[in-house]
Amino acid sequence: GVQLGRVIERTRAREALRRSEARFRTIFEKSAIGIQVSDAEVYILDTNPALQEMLGFSAQELQRLALTEITHPQDLETNWALLQSLLRGERSSYQTQTRYIHKNGGMIWTELTVSSVTDGQGKTQFVVMLVRDISELKRKSMELDEVQRKLVESAEKERISLARELHDGPLQDLYGA
Repeated sequence: GVQLGRVIERTRAREALRRSEARFRTIFEKSAIGIQVSDAEVYILDTNPALQEMLGFSAQELQRLALTEITHPQDLETNWALLQSLLRGERSSYQTQTRYIHKNGGMIWTELTVSSVTDGQGKTQFVVMLVRDISELKRKSMELDEVQRKLVESAEKERISLARELHDGPLQDLYGA
């Protein structure tokens, strides 16, 4: 009786683990946000289809690349410093905006949420990155900045022109009178 109870218990535990893994795999594969799992040395272990599509690389290609090969050179130093503080245990997660290089050479603006998964002693086992493509948002923001700059420039030109007209017209007439 006791032996049968243990067998049933183990079978239920295995089945619960299998269901849990299947749930995780479904979330990982179907997520609209890019997901990357790296080891403690920051080698890419796994990526989901959303990230593969975002960057134009297959899962196998990404596993052969270092993060430094897909990160925009101007963002490397900042990203490395944040990642090192995560790996040293100074933080458990962080969020930042960074640029990635697409396989075709184009640039993609992303928002990263990076978390460490640690063992019982606080040693990093995995680094999980959630990657959201914000390229369109950045493009619209830059367009808005340009419109705002032109508006300020135009208002300044109008103010100077109006001051010149006042100075050259009615004010000169008043001085002459």
